Amino acid sequence: MSFLLFLMILFENQVVIRVFGLCDFFTFERNLNETNIKNTNHQIMTNYNYDGSLQQNISFSTMVAAAFSHQGGPQAVCSQPIDVCVDQATGVAVPFDGTTTRYVAIPLLTCAAVIFASDQSATAYLYHALSGTVSQQTFNTAMAAIGPVPLTSVYVIYTFPNPSDSNYMADANGIANYGIPTANIIYAPDLLGSSFGITSQTIIG
Repeated sequence: MSFLLFLMILFENQVVIRVFGLCDFFTFERNLNETNIKNTNHQIMTNYNYDGSLQQNISFSTMVAAAFSHQGGPQAVCSQPIDVCVDQATGVAVPFDGTTTRYVAIPLLTCAAVIFASDQSATAYLYHALSGTVSQQTFNTAMAAIGPVPLTSVYVIYTFPNPSDSNYMADANGIANYGIPTANIIYAPDLLGSSFGITSQTIIG
């Protein structure tokens, strides 16, 4: 496994992302001031608006960075076969072990795909949120899979195929009640299609 270091620094938003090797194991740090996110108290989720284009080989950390720097961008798509289908109201740990294993929440319909990942863990967690709801028990399961990391290091991609409404916003924002900084929640409505997931190389779509 190759571990060539790609270092991208987004000075404008004071975001530092370090992605290690072809297996896409990543770490990233944020130091965002109140002007960048207009939210020193972490009361506002970070929006990701799909711009209508599709792009392959987008990693988890790339989408997070685009949310902070541009509030959106292409929708991630993945051409790899689905290896693990995640049913409604269930979740699965996703090891970043460099394999091509792909985990997908399908069908979403009124549900949301919720991916938890930390810059201090080589395991993510994919949850198929029925009607978009993420319970305390689900959150605890996700954190147990990720391991003992600071909650401030955890980022969440919350995406679904319907337009945004007050219910989805409340459900996504509710994850912050469990200790995740609200700004670390990437809120992405209007997903094209009815599936979303992540591979063991951190590629999403």
